[in-house]
Amino acid sequence: DRSTLLLYSLLHGNPSFLEYVLVRQDLDTVMLPLMEMLYNAPSRTPNQIYMLLIIVLILSQDASFNANIHKLVVKDVPWYKERLLRDTTLGSLLVVLLIRTVKYNLSKLRDVYLHTNCLAALANMAPHCRDMTAYASQRLVSLFDMLARKYTRLAVAAAAAGLDIH
Repeated sequence: DRSTLLLYSLLHGNPSFLEYVLVRQDLDTVMLPLMEMLYNAPSRTPNQIYMLLIIVLILSQDASFNANIHKLVVKDVPWYKERLLRDTTLGSLLVVLLIRTVKYNLSKLRDVYLHTNCLAALANMAPHCRDMTAYASQRLVSLFDMLARKYTRLAVAAAAAGLDIH
């Protein structure tokens, strides 16, 4: 998608533009279209998903961005079909979408870089998460549970094979 590539180029190559985006009070005007594209990841190529995640990763490196997205309330998210989302913060929505992307990647794409970028963005956001919705919190716990079970399974298999994973 050309618009995504253009946004990436501007954010990555133009520090003044990045600063402009980061200080805006209406981050939803930039983030909601990106989030909708990320929501529709199954209809996108891995390269398009990767570019969206890099943009999120660039933005999530800024502490004020992370703080602000947890203050901005989105009244309605009509494109999110799994559940009715009303009066959710932009931050909670981004957490839900990043976790959804991790799960999609684990089940379909199995791309280590997509996985790493999703988790890196979540890690960048973690110290600034405030007033997350119950749904976002539940999705986060469910992700941890799934990853813990996968790790345990791999650790048991490695131990049975005589490998030291520590």
